[in-house]
Amino acid sequence: MKQSSKNKAGDSVLLGSVCVDSGQLLIVDPAYLKDWRDDLQYLDIRRYTDEVGRVYQYRSKPIHGFDPKVPKKFTKGVDEFFGHYNETLSTGKTPNQHLKDGDWKKVAVATGYENSFSYAGACHATLEGDNEAGMLGDKVIDPPKSGFGLALATRTMWGDGVYDVLGIKNDDGVIEAIVIPLDIYDFDDLVPPGHDTNAVIKEVTA
Repeated sequence: MKQSSKNKAGDSVLLGSVCVDSGQLLIVDPAYLKDWRDDLQYLDIRRYTDEVGRVYQYRSKPIHGFDPKVPKKFTKGVDEFFGHYNETLSTGKTPNQHLKDGDWKKVAVATGYENSFSYAGACHATLEGDNEAGMLGDKVIDPPKSGFGLALATRTMWGDGVYDVLGIKNDDGVIEAIVIPLDIYDFDDLVPPGHDTNAVIKEVTA
C-alpha cells in the first residue's frame, strides 16, 4: 500500500543556487553541450535610417582591453558612425534627439548568429527576443514542434547575482516543477527608514 507523503502539494525545497555574471540563464540538457559554439561573437549592431535614407550606426569602443569591433561586412552602406548617443552629428542633432523626435527608424542587421547554440545566440535571445528570452539551436523532432530547440536562454531580473532554484513538490513528495525566482532583492531590507528607494535601485542595478 502506498504511503502518503508528509509533503503537501505546492511545498517547495531549495535545490541549489546558480551564479550569474552575464545577466542571463540557460536551460539545457547537458548532453547537448558538445554542440555548443564558443567561436561566435555577439555583435552589438545598432543601425538607424532617417527620412531621406541616410544610414547611421553606433560604433562600439574598446572597453577594459576588449575590442568589440564589428566586421566590415556589417558596416557597409553606413553614411555616418557615432561613438555615443549624445554626440552631435552632421545633422546638427544627437542620436538621442533623433530618436526622441521619431525621425530615425531602427534597422535590423542579420548576423546569422541569432538562433545559434552559443553565447552570441543567448545574447540575441535575451536582448532582442520576445519576453527577453528565446530558443537556441535547432533540434529536429517528429512530429515537428514550433519553437523547439537545444536550449532556452532568458534574462534575469537584476542582472548578475546568485539565483535560487526551487523544486515544487506534489502530494507524493515528487518534484513536479522547478521555479527560479528572479526578483532577488528585498528593498524593505535594503533601504533604511527615511532613505530614497530610487537611489538604492540605481546603486543595485549600476
